[in-house]
Amino acid sequence: AKTCVVSMRDLLNVNSLNTKVSTVMHQVPRLGPNNTVSDAATLMHELRTRSLPVYKQRKLLGQVTSPSIVAKLFDSDTQGRISAIMTPTPICMDASDTVSKARETMLKKKIDQLPVTKKGALDGVVTSDQLVFNLIPRADRNVKGDLRTGRYDESLGTFALKDVLTNQITDSLRDVYQNMSKSRANYSVITGTDEIHGIVTFRDFLTMLSKKGSTS
Repeated sequence: AKTCVVSMRDLLNVNSLNTKVSTVMHQVPRLGPNNTVSDAATLMHELRTRSLPVYKQRKLLGQVTSPSIVAKLFDSDTQGRISAIMTPTPICMDASDTVSKARETMLKKKIDQLPVTKKGALDGVVTSDQLVFNLIPRADRNVKGDLRTGRYDESLGTFALKDVLTNQITDSLRDVYQNMSKSRANYSVITGTDEIHGIVTFRDFLTMLSKKGSTS
C-alpha cells in the first residue's frame, strides 16, 4: 500500500481546474507509532514537506506536521541562535518582477516563500499559498466557462503581501517561533540594520531535531 498527497507546491504547478488530482499528487512515506520525532523531522526536512501520515498497519491514525513538531521542541528550554538554522541570503524577488517569475522560481528551487524587495529594501513577501489561492483560474458564476486569467503578468509590487512577518537577527529562536505561531505564518524574514539577513521556516527548525537524531 502507498499514500499519496497533494501539496501547495503541487497545486502551484496546475494551470487548469480540469487537471486530474492523480496527475499532480506525489507519494510520501508512512510513519508508524514506533517512529520517533527525530525520524519524522528528518524525513520532513529531506522531503521538504510539511506533514506525514501515521499508520498502524493499514489503519490511518493521523498525521504529524512540522508546526506540531516545533511546538513540542519549544516545550523544553530550547536554546540557540537564529543564524544557526536560518537560510542565509535567501532568494529574493524585486517588486518589478512578475508573478510568473516568482512562481517559476518557487517550483524550480522547491521553496514556498519569497521576500520581495524595492530599491534593496524589504517591501513585501509572496508565498505559494497566496499564489495558489489567488491565481488558479476560477469559473465565473455568471458567465459559463469564463476563467480569470492573466494575473501571472502582474508585478510583485502590486501583488505581494505588504504585512511581512519579521524578526530581528538578535531575537531568540523562541521569539521567532512564537511570532510565527501567533501570526499563523510558516516563515519569518530575519532582518537587521535595514538588511535582509535570512529567512526561517518550520523546515529550518526541523534541522535541530534531524541533526540531533543523526548524532544520537
